[in-house]
Order: sequence, then C-alpha cells, then structure tokens
Amino acid sequence: IFLLYLLMKTSFFFILYLVLDTIKLFVFNRNKNRLKALFVLPLAFMFYSCDTNTNQTQIKPQTKPQIDSISRADSLHCLCDSTLIIQNDSKIEGYTDKISYLPGETVELYISSKSKNFKIELVDQSLDSKSLLLINDSNGIVQNYNQCAFKDGCNWILTNKIKIPKNAVSSYMTINLSNEYHQFKIPIIVKSPIKNKILCVASTNTWHAYNGWGKANFYRYEVNDSCKIKKQSSQLSLLRPIKIVGGLEYKGHLFDAELALIHWLEREKYSFDIVSDTDIHLNPNLLMDYDLVFLNTHSEYWTRNAFDGMEKYINNKGSLCHIGANGMYWKVTLSNNTIECIKTQGVHESDSTKGGKWRDLGKPEEKILGAAYDAVGYDTYMPYVVINEDHWLFENTKLENGDLFGKSVNRKYASGHETDKMTSNSPDNIILLARGVNQEAVYELGKEGASRHVGADMVYFETPNGGSVFSTGSITSSGSMLVDSNMSIIINNMIRNKLK
Repeated sequence: IFLLYLLMKTSFFFILYLVLDTIKLFVFNRNKNRLKALFVLPLAFMFYSCDTNTNQTQIKPQTKPQIDSISRADSLHCLCDSTLIIQNDSKIEGYTDKISYLPGETVELYISSKSKNFKIELVDQSLDSKSLLLINDSNGIVQNYNQCAFKDGCNWILTNKIKIPKNAVSSYMTINLSNEYHQFKIPIIVKSPIKNKILCVASTNTWHAYNGWGKANFYRYEVNDSCKIKKQSSQLSLLRPIKIVGGLEYKGHLFDAELALIHWLEREKYSFDIVSDTDIHLNPNLLMDYDLVFLNTHSEYWTRNAFDGMEKYINNKGSLCHIGANGMYWKVTLSNNTIECIKTQGVHESDSTKGGKWRDLGKPEEKILGAAYDAVGYDTYMPYVVINEDHWLFENTKLENGDLFGKSVNRKYASGHETDKMTSNSPDNIILLARGVNQEAVYELGKEGASRHVGADMVYFETPNGGSVFSTGSITSSGSMLVDSNMSIIINNMIRNKLK
C-alpha cells in the first residue's frame, strides 16, 4: 500500500488506471475478486483525497490575506471591457475639449446625433439669458463608445468647432444641441481676461462627480461587468457628455442652483469673474488677484493644489464667502483629463498619494470654512434664527435675536439639503451669527430622542494675517438672496466691507 501511495503521488494517470482496473475486477470476475475490488477502490479514492489535501497544504502559505484577496478580486472582476462597444441610443448629446474658456478661444465639440440635421447654439445663462451664436449642421453622425468610456473617455470624432465671441463677459454658459428628436445642454464657464475684484469659483469638480453618463460616477456603478461589490467608480473621464443641466430654475445643487448666486450678483450690479475648479487647480495663485472669493453651493471636491491655494489665500489677507455647504470635503486628483477620488482606503492611481476626505488627511475643512458637513439634518429645509444681532453683518436688516429669516428659491428655505456645523476644529475666534432651525432628519421624523439642533451654522471669523471667512453653511442658501431681503442685505454687507 505504501508503494502504491508513492506511485500515486507521482502519477495521476496511475490512479486513473487503478480505478478502471478495479471496476473491471468488480464487473467481470468471480466473487473473491469482487471482494478485492471493494477493498482497493475505496483505497484509491482515499489516496487521491490525501494527495489533493496535501497539495492544498503546500500552496496555502502563498495565499494572500483575505483583504488583499478581496482587493484583487475587485480589480479582476470589476474591470470594464474596452473592446465591448455600446450602441449609442441617445437622440443627441456631446461634450467639449475642456470646461472653461476665455473670450476668443475655440471650443472643440464632439457630438453624436441620431439625425443628420442638428443645431448648435451658444447661450449666455446670465440674468438676461441671450443667444451668442447659432449654427445649423447637416452632417450629424451617431458615435458609439466602449464600456470603459465613463473613465477612459469617449474618444469620439471631432465634429464641430465654435469660437467664444471676443466681447463675451465672464459667465455660466451652455452649448445647446438640438435636433428633431431631442436637445442636450453642455455646461461651460467663460472666464474674463480682465481682473475684477470679485471671483466666483464654479463647482465643476462636483459636476463631474455627479455626472452619471456611462452608468458610473462617484456615487454609483451600474456598468454591466459582473461586479458585485463596487459601489462607485474611483475614476471619471472629463471627456464625456455632462448630464447635469436641468430646467435652469435654481433647483438642486449643481449648475442650475449655482445660477442663483450669479444672477443675484448681476442684479446687484457687481462686476465679477468666474473660473472653474480646474483653473484653481492649475493656477492656485490666481486667487491672490482678488479681494473676495465666492464658493458656490456645493464645492465638494478639491485637489491638493486648490486646497493649499485657498488656505494660503485666506492667510494672506484674502476674504472668502462660502455660500453653500459640504465644501472642501473629498480629495481628488486631476490629470490626463481624468478626475479621481478614493472613497475607500487606498491611494490614488494617478500620483500614488493617499486618498479620502480632507479631514482624515490632516486638513479639516472647518479650519478654512469655519464649519464642516455632517449628515445630521440631511434633506430638511428651514429658515435661520438670529443669534448675534449686534454683528455688523446684520446692519440695516432690523433683525433681532430670535427672529427668523432665509427664504430660498431652492427648496423654499435657506437652511437645507446638506448643512455644515461648527466643530472643535473650528477657529477659536469664530462667531456664530445664526443657525438653521431644522429640527430633525427626515428619517427621524416623529421619533423620540431625535436631534433638534441640526440646522446650518452661519459663521464668520478673521485670520491672524487680515483674512476673513463668512459661511452660510447650507446648500440651499445660494438661492436665498434673490427672494429674501435680509439675506441679500447680509451678503451685500460682506461684499462692501471687503471691497473697501
């Protein structure tokens, strides 16, 4: 039996022979040989089992730890297939070669149209919306894409070029594509070649983060690649259609909502410039050219260049007005027309630096913004209550402690959607001006012990080197100045104080 075991260890085919020969003895020979077969056949299977277990024991030390196995499985089974072509069923859509332009610059357009005939219209989405150019084209083509286009880009054929008029002012604009079936709006930012005193930073990184074209973004992953554990993509291409523009009615938290602040500044006759998050990333020192910088609505995703640039700005006599919430929250990288965000433990593929929330990387956002986002009170909407009536920001409002203010064109009230609160990391000299009276989160409605202090903290503080920060602490606050006279006065007070 021992010799048989040794032979079996060196030859799988010997085991196969033994099994077949034993079966032959059992089927074709006399009873005593059948008894022999009944003994040898289980013995062969026992040796085979021993061999299998022994081999498994030999390779076990080489197996990676469980967490690495999961990570490896994710990389193996969650890879999209760049050879799998998706037939584009969109009626019309497109994208541009970048997100922001100067007057006189050429915009490269990559358009897919089901119809041969389509229109391209450049529209300035200022308070008095106006068309700047209109082109009719008769060479529409359908452009397909592969399964990895959400992160690798569409790689479409360049179909059209337009030029931003040289007399265009800095503004939020859309390139409206339309054919007989549908229309599609591409958002862009037009910058100013001449510097004003006020700068507005469009939250373009957040636009990309929530853009679900290609079935993936930083919040969902619906690519049909048999992945069962992936909740979001960590990489998104900037060269794909951006499906984030709505009815332009100041709703939500992206392009449409940001227009409210822009239109209010126009209504109040302020001259200002607009840039994208990408512009701040590429040249953070441009912040130093301005007396006052606005962050608009939902400025959530920041590169290290931009984050450090803003920190330097407020510590060198710069003034920041944060009309929003959940700002400076996630770290991202921008390279090769790709934005990357690591929401699980790990490092960025683009530069091998650690990813995650800035607060977990030693840079809590409240050090710059005064308050920080938390989920308590999410998706509730209420006015603010005055807490510090004597502060100069309330001058000419006639508001007193305990008074309510803060209507909004976005979800009715100015404290809502997502809100920021002061923390132990907030500056020691921070002043709480007002607080949203949001009573509880939607999922806590009516529950015993639900939090009753979950609204936005409206705060102000000054830096040792002469800088200052004002923050409303709420996403829906950007829609307030257009309809609430007290909020309009407060922001006017901030601007006039910092432009002296």
